[in-house]
Order: sequence, then structure tokens, then C-alpha cells
Amino acid sequence: MPTYTLLFRVGPPGLFGLPDGQKMVVDSETGSAGTGPVIDTRTGNVVSYGQLSRFRAPDEALALDCPLGQGSLSVVDNLFRLRVDADDQRKAIELGTSLLDQLVRLLSVEYGGLFPYETLQIESDTGVLQVRPGPRHLVLFEGTIYSISGLRDTILEAASLGSLSDDTLSQALVYHEHAQWLFSLRAGLPLLSPHFAYVVTSAYLHLWKTITAILGDPAKDRDYQSRYRTYGLSKNFWADRVKPIRDVRNDQDVAHYSLELDAIERVERSFGDAHEVCKVVIRAYSKYLLGAAAADAAGDGDAASGA
Repeated sequence: MPTYTLLFRVGPPGLFGLPDGQKMVVDSETGSAGTGPVIDTRTGNVVSYGQLSRFRAPDEALALDCPLGQGSLSVVDNLFRLRVDADDQRKAIELGTSLLDQLVRLLSVEYGGLFPYETLQIESDTGVLQVRPGPRHLVLFEGTIYSISGLRDTILEAASLGSLSDDTLSQALVYHEHAQWLFSLRAGLPLLSPHFAYVVTSAYLHLWKTITAILGDPAKDRDYQSRYRTYGLSKNFWADRVKPIRDVRNDQDVAHYSLELDAIERVERSFGDAHEVCKVVIRAYSKYLLGAAAADAAGDGDAASGA
């Protein structure tokens, strides 16, 4: 079967310690102690630049190699090379794009926001090269502070889940990705537009879908108060972490209308907590799936040896 190498450029470049337009880019250590620009409130002019960008040094560049599902991934800076075996170029693009989609969605869970990427080229093992093949997939992510070591570990962890094929996990990741995409739309909306507010409630609702796709929904699943224990979450996880998010979903202009003027502000204050619960739930469920897959593989091995 032929082997194809797809080249992707993943963003945002600032997260990799690379220049990112007009954004200030600093490493996590510098960013924790850095200062922003000073602005004259009378004129809006910048009168002091504060911390300037610190891009990664040559020896700090992200570099890693690891398996990714049925493929092999090599990363240098924000250039991701993915080798896959496929019958033809079209199937190679479909497989490679599917694997990278899963990877960036898992990264989105860890970092919040969305990751953009573009497919730069695909090359066969016989040297046939095509530039910018389809399909293309673009998502947005805002970020300026980076940690190369943290990013490396996160990519490796996400790639370790590339072998998982589970409809529930895939749907939960899509819900989470859609929530972050909706939230990113705020940047292009007028500040006083009602859509600036309501896009947050729509995003919050999809975070709730992310959680309940895995743990169950009180409106339709009888085991919603016990299923989470199967995935190794704490006894009080539903009451302490999930119920407050459900209360916001039910009462604060998310799933039902509200005439309270500060309802959207309550949703905004809870958005970060909802994302954190998504992260915990997806991690727990992924770990559960890996354990189940390992148990099945061990059982098959025992059966084979017994035969």
C-alpha cells in the first residue's frame, strides 16, 4: 500500500513561540512576570511598550515524533508532518485530515479556544506532490503565552489517544470544538450587539452537551447520577462540579429565556468552570476507554494462547 506524507501548518504560531502578527508573544516564565503596554487614557495612545515579544530560541523549538492513530507524526515548530498508508491520495487526505482533526480537538480541550490549521501539501512515496489539497478545515484560537515543554507533553498525550474509535468521545469533542468556535465569533461582533452576548450562551450550551454526551443527561438518561463513577470520577463530582453548570444552563438564558439583565454575565463567569469540567470529563472517559481497550486486548491474547 502506498505511503503519503501530509504537511500541515498548525496555529496559532504564538503558541509555538513564533511571531504572530501584532500579538505579543512571550514564554510562560516571562509572561507570568511581564508587564503590558501603558496607554494614555486621554488619547488612547501607547506611551510605553512594556514587555516585548520573546520568541523561542533555535534550541527551544518544539520537535517530537510519535504515532498518531494509523499514522506517524513528526512535528517541528508548528509544521506537522503526518505519514499514512492509503490506497490513493484522496483516501490519504481523508485519513490524515481525520487524524489531525481529532488531535487539534483534544488540544482544544486542554488549552481552551480553537486551533487553526491548513493543509500545505501531500506527497506520495513515489515523489508525486500536490500543493494545498482539499478538504481544508479552519478553526480559530487566541493565545500569546507559550510553554514548549507543556505543549510537547500535551501533544504526546493527545496523540496517545489516536487509536481510540468511540462515537461518544468523537461527538463530545465536536460539541466542545463547536462551543469554542461560537465563543471565538465574539471578536468579530460589535460590542453592543445582542449577538455579542448571546453567542456566549450558545457556546455554553454546547459545553453542557459535551459533558452530558459522556455522563448522561438528566432529561433522558436514568443513570446520569451514577455513570460518572464508572469513569473514575469522585463520589461528589456531579453535585459539586456538574450541577452548578446545569443550574446556569437551566436558569441563566442558555436553554430557556431569561428577562434578568445580568443573566449573560453569570454565564460568562461560569464559562471557564464549564470548560474545566469538560476537560476533566473527557480525560476521565478517555482513560476509561484506554483501560477497556487494554483489557480487551489482554483477553484476546489469553484466548489465543488458550486455543
